[in-house]
Amino acid sequence: MKKIVCCLSLILLSSSAVMAKEMKDYKCFLKTTTVDQIGFYSWPVNKLQLRMAKLPARKVPDRNDGKRAYIKEVVECVGLHETFDTAAGKKLDSVTVR
Repeated sequence: MKKIVCCLSLILLSSSAVMAKEMKDYKCFLKTTTVDQIGFYSWPVNKLQLRMAKLPARKVPDRNDGKRAYIKEVVECVGLHETFDTAAGKKLDSVTVR
């Protein structure tokens, strides 16, 4: 019985370690101090909410217009090949170069 419990524990621990390392590409609709924009990120799947929460007050990537903006709000983040729920996110995504 102890061997079975040990084996199951090892399997669960190894599968959780694999999930912690599984990365996924995301795109986030961001409200910044200059303009709304989409940012691209690669995060561990199980830390999406934590990483989204850490984005406000960080600098966004340079848009080549000479203005360094800060993130005010993260409206939503979705998988790289998924569509945004908000109309503004969809419209901005359709004109954003990848």
